[in-house]
Amino acid sequence: MRKFSKLTMIAIGVGSTLSAGGACAHALAQADINISNFIFTKGGIAYTPFAFGDFVQLNIIDSLNNQANLCLAAACPPGAQLSDSKSATSVTFQPSVDASQATVGANPKGENNYIASPVPPTATFARADSVLIGAPISGVPGVPSPLTANTVAETSINGTALGNSQGGIQAQTGFTFTLAHAVNDAGLQFNASTFIQAWTQALSGPPTSASASFSWEFRVVDGITGSTLVDWIPDGNILTGTQLGLNVQSEGCALVGSATATFNQPSPIQTCSGLFQATSSVAFLANHPYSFLINQTAQSQAVETTAVPEPATLSLLGMALAGIGLLSRRRKA
Repeated sequence: MRKFSKLTMIAIGVGSTLSAGGACAHALAQADINISNFIFTKGGIAYTPFAFGDFVQLNIIDSLNNQANLCLAAACPPGAQLSDSKSATSVTFQPSVDASQATVGANPKGENNYIASPVPPTATFARADSVLIGAPISGVPGVPSPLTANTVAETSINGTALGNSQGGIQAQTGFTFTLAHAVNDAGLQFNASTFIQAWTQALSGPPTSASASFSWEFRVVDGITGSTLVDWIPDGNILTGTQLGLNVQSEGCALVGSATATFNQPSPIQTCSGLFQATSSVAFLANHPYSFLINQTAQSQAVETTAVPEPATLSLLGMALAGIGLLSRRRKA
């Protein structure tokens, strides 16, 4: 029977440890966008909420959609993807419109959890969740004002896997003013906070990656011509970005953003919060239909390759292999 030297046995042992998995290379992507105290206003910079009695007609469409996908492989073969989708729709104002969380994998997060995740991740899952609470106008029977809207998309990987998630809210209200004169100073006011992160563990290799994004947009469309009268996508600057038909007074931060991380790229968390205020520079006619539209979305995706060894383990293996090489040269001499 062939005998091995002590250095050879050490190298074999270290190699076995590496082949057994070594240390995990984690990847995490999460995007949160949260809107609170949202009101549709009249009275210019006084920001007085429109009341239920200001409208002849209110046709409400609140639509929430959540989607989560996960595949326990770096490349997903056909039929191997795990998927979950949840949605909720309301055609009347409700105290709450809540689309259940779409989730796949070992998700430790409960329903309506919009709190940022720690790094590194401790589970492999994808989830998306969204909820609308209240109304953007006052005086709706049985419905509180103002409006709150929360959306999260999170993908957490701590083993070889591929996952993505998407949460979205679309709130649309068609209305006709009861006023006998044009309203020249309609507007909106709200608070917002965002969280975005794309993170991969140091020393991870390709194709490990992560990406996340979020967006928010407010539009008012003429119900007869179909033309967009108001369009606002805040970019954090009251003088730039998409600001059609508006005079912006306050824009606390950007409500459109993205983050990416390729392998071996721990990335910092990005957060923002602030107050948003704007009044219209276009007149709204009495007894004329308009559509009021809010789009709010969050997306995340993460991919992880096979595990990578820790630096200390690599050093130990290197020392063992170097010793084997030295011993071999001595024998040849």
